[in-house]
Amino acid sequence: MQKYILIFLFLSLIKFVNAQNITPSTIEERKEAFKNKQILQKNSWFKKYPIRNIGPCVMGGRVVDIEVNPTNINEFYVAYASNGVYKTDNNGQNFVPIFDNLSRITIGDIALSKSNPKIIWVGTGENNASRSSYAGMGVYKSNNSGKTWEYCGLENTQHIGRIITHPTNENIAFVASMGALYSKNTERGVYKTIDGGKNWKKTLFINDSTGIIDMTIHPKNPNLVWACAWERARKANQFKESGESSGLYFSDNGGETWIKIQQDLPQGKQVGRMGIAISESNPDILYLVLDNQEKIKEDKKKENTDANAALIEAKIKGCEVYISTNTGKNWKKINQKALEGVFYTYGYYFGQIRINPSNSNHIYIFGVPFLKSIDGGKTYKSIAKFSKVHPDHHALWINPNNENHFILGNDGGIYTTYDGGKTYTHLNNTPAGQFYTVNTDNETPYNVYGGLQDNGTYKGSSKAESDDTKAWELLSWGDGMYVQIDPNNSKTYYSGYQFGTYSRTIDGKSKRITPKKIEGINNVRFNWRAPLLISKHQSNTLYLCSQVVLKSKNQGTDWEKISDDLTQNLPQSNVPFSTISAFAESPLDSNMLYVGTDDGWVWVTKNGGKKWEKIIQNLPKKRWISSLFASNIDKNTIFLTLNGYRNDEITSYIYKSTDAGTNWISIKGNIPNESVNIIIQDNQNENFLYCGTDEGAYISIDAGKNWHVLTGDFPNIATYDMYIQAREKELVLATHGRSIFIMDLKPLYELTEKNLQKNIILFKVKAIQFDKDWGKQYDYEEKNEPQIQFNFFIPINKEKININIRNKENKIIYQTDINTKIGFDNFVWNGQITDKGEKTYIQKGEYTLEGEGEKISFVVE
Repeated sequence: MQKYILIFLFLSLIKFVNAQNITPSTIEERKEAFKNKQILQKNSWFKKYPIRNIGPCVMGGRVVDIEVNPTNINEFYVAYASNGVYKTDNNGQNFVPIFDNLSRITIGDIALSKSNPKIIWVGTGENNASRSSYAGMGVYKSNNSGKTWEYCGLENTQHIGRIITHPTNENIAFVASMGALYSKNTERGVYKTIDGGKNWKKTLFINDSTGIIDMTIHPKNPNLVWACAWERARKANQFKESGESSGLYFSDNGGETWIKIQQDLPQGKQVGRMGIAISESNPDILYLVLDNQEKIKEDKKKENTDANAALIEAKIKGCEVYISTNTGKNWKKINQKALEGVFYTYGYYFGQIRINPSNSNHIYIFGVPFLKSIDGGKTYKSIAKFSKVHPDHHALWINPNNENHFILGNDGGIYTTYDGGKTYTHLNNTPAGQFYTVNTDNETPYNVYGGLQDNGTYKGSSKAESDDTKAWELLSWGDGMYVQIDPNNSKTYYSGYQFGTYSRTIDGKSKRITPKKIEGINNVRFNWRAPLLISKHQSNTLYLCSQVVLKSKNQGTDWEKISDDLTQNLPQSNVPFSTISAFAESPLDSNMLYVGTDDGWVWVTKNGGKKWEKIIQNLPKKRWISSLFASNIDKNTIFLTLNGYRNDEITSYIYKSTDAGTNWISIKGNIPNESVNIIIQDNQNENFLYCGTDEGAYISIDAGKNWHVLTGDFPNIATYDMYIQAREKELVLATHGRSIFIMDLKPLYELTEKNLQKNIILFKVKAIQFDKDWGKQYDYEEKNEPQIQFNFFIPINKEKININIRNKENKIIYQTDINTKIGFDNFVWNGQITDKGEKTYIQKGEYTLEGEGEKISFVVE
C-alpha cells in the first residue's frame, strides 16, 4: 500500500511541475516590449484625449519609501508600490507625480544622495513580494530634484530592495537587488557604482533564488557596509518566504567583498526577510529585525477552515529583534517577549526597522501595527491606533532635530505627526488607490464602486474631483474584491473581501452570504479575487465561484452547485490554487455561462450548468485566465485574456471566439508584450475593444487588428478592470495604483467609417457661459479670460490645419493654424477677437467653428 501511495505522490509532483514549466520572459524580451511601448506612446491617438481622474484619494495607497530633503524638510518625496514617485515642496499640502511614463511606475526604493540632496535615485520594482508586486526595469537617477531623469541600467534586477549612498561621495551608491519574484535569475545581489550610475559592479551574489532586501552603511566610516540577504520564491500556488541562504552579510572594504555573519544570529531554512539600521548618534549600535518562520508546536492542531484563517492563525516565531553594540561583531536577541501579531505569517510584507537619529534607544518596527521601543528594543508599544491610522506599515522618516515629528507610510498612504504619534494628520490628497475591480449603478449622476487592495470597498460620485475626500464612502473593509449592485435598487449591493468572503447589504444592513460549506467538497478553494456576479437577466440571481460554480436565486440566501470541480485540481500548498479566476454570463442568453481557472482551463455551459464543455483548443496552456467577456452584441462571441505574470512571463494573450469557444483567434495585434488583465467589448460598436494590462490601457476600433495606447491624461499604470456605463456612454477604468479614471466615449463613437474619410472630425462644443468681466485685470491678479477648448480628430496625417471661427453674420472673428498629426487633438482659445481695430472678447450669440471644409456650431449664453 505504501508503495502505491509513494507512486501517487510522485506522479502528482510530476503533474505539478509540468503545470508550472512556463519559461520566464528574457531581458531581451522585456527591453523589446519597453521599446515597442515607447513607440506606441509616441504615435498614440489619445495623447490629448480628455480622461479625468475621479479619485478616490481618501484612503491613500501602499507607500514603500519616504525621503526628505535634509536642507528643507518641507520638501519630500513619496514612493508608491504601483503609483510612481511624488514630490511635495509644501510639507504635504499637495503632491505632484515626477516619475510618470518613464518605465513601469512600480517602485522598490528611492534615495537622496547624502552629500547632494538634489540627486535622487529610484529603484523600480516593488520589494514587498506581494501578489501585485510588479517587476521594474532597473534604476533611474535625477540630478535636479526630479525635473529630468537618466536611465542607469540594471534592467533585469526586477525588484529593488534598497538603495544607499555614500556619506560624502555623490558618485558612490549601492543597489540591493532582490531579482525576479516568480522565477530564478542571476541579476540579484549587491551592485556598486563609483561613477554616478554609469557603470555597475556586482560585488555580492549568493545564488539565483536569494537577493538583497536591505542595506545600511556606517555614517562615519563608509568602508563598513551591511546587507540583508533573503531567500524567497513565489509561485501561483506557493510562497516560500525563508531559506538557508537568508542571512546578514558584512563588508569592511566599502562593499568590495563580503562575509556572512553566522555567529549569534539564526541560521537555517526558517530565516526570512530581515531589515537593518545603524544609529546615527552612536554608530557602534545596529539593530536587526528578522522574520523567523520556524513553526511553533501546538497542543492541538486547529482545523484550517479557510485561507484567511491560515494567514492569521498559523503559529510561527515571527518578528524578532537583535542588537549589536560593537559595530556588528556580536549580536543579541533583545525583545523580552514574543512579538505576536506584528508579522503574523506574512513577515515578507514588512521586515524593516528604524532608529531615532538622536537617541539610539528609541527604535521603530513595521508590521501590521507600528511599534516603538524606548528601552533599546526590550519592550514595545503601539503608537498608531488602528482606529486613527491605517495598518500595514512600510516607510518612516524621523526628524533628526525633533523626534516627535515623523512621517509614516503604509497601505493607507502618508501620515504625519508632531507629537510622537499621539495624533496624526492623514495626507490623503493623492489618488493612489490600488483597485481590483470596478462597477457602477444607474443613479443620476451615477456612482462608481470598487474593491481595493487592503482598503475595502468604496462608492463615490462619477462627478468627483480627484482630490475630493468627501465624495466617497467606505462600504466594507478588507481587501475589497468584486462589488455588484442591484440594477433596480442601488441600496442593495454585494461586496466582500479576499478569498470569496461576500456579504449582501440592503438599506445599510449587511449579512454574510458566502456559504461556510459546499456539498460534496471537503476543501473549498476560493481565489484571492473570487468572482461574484449578479445576473443581467434576473437581479435576484447571483453566481459565486470557488473551484465550482454556485448559483443563488434569492440574493445569496441559498446556494446550489451547478458544476463539478472545473479546475485541474493540482497539488495544493500554502496559497489557494486551482480555483475559478474568471466568470461571465451572456447578456443575451441566461443559460450561457463561461468559466476560466487560474490553472488554465476554460469552460462553457449552454444550458445553465447541466452540462459543461471544455473550450481550450488553440489557447496557450497553463496560463492564468484573467478575464472573460461575453458580447452584448452577438450571443456566440466571447473574449478571453490570459497571463503568465505568476511565472515572470510578460507575453500578451488576448483571444476572441465567435462560436462560443470552439475556436479561438488571437487579437493582441500590436500590443507590446505586457501581462493582460481585462478585455471588454463596446456595447454599441462591435469593433470597439478596450483592454487593460499591467502597464496601461489600450483601445482598438477595428476589432483588435490595431491597438492605441491611452496616454496623456492616463498614466503608464496597471489597469485591472473596466466597465461601460451604458446610459452615459462612459468608460470607467480601475487602476492598481492611481484610483479611478473616466473616459467619455461619445467622441470615440464619432469615428465612423464615413467620418474617417474626412480631413477633420469636429466634436460638439458645450454651451459656453458668458462672463461680462472677461478681459478685466487687477494689478494683483492675472487677466480674467475664458479658456474655451475645441476638440477634434485628424484621420489623415496633415502637418497643419486652418481653423476659423465665424459669428452669426458669417464674419471670421478668429483664425489660427495648428500643427497636428493623426489622432485626437484640441486647441484652447481665450475668446479674444478684434472688432473695428480694437481687441475685445466674444459676446453672447451663435458661432461656427470650421476647419478643413467641416463646420460645427456653438453658443455663448
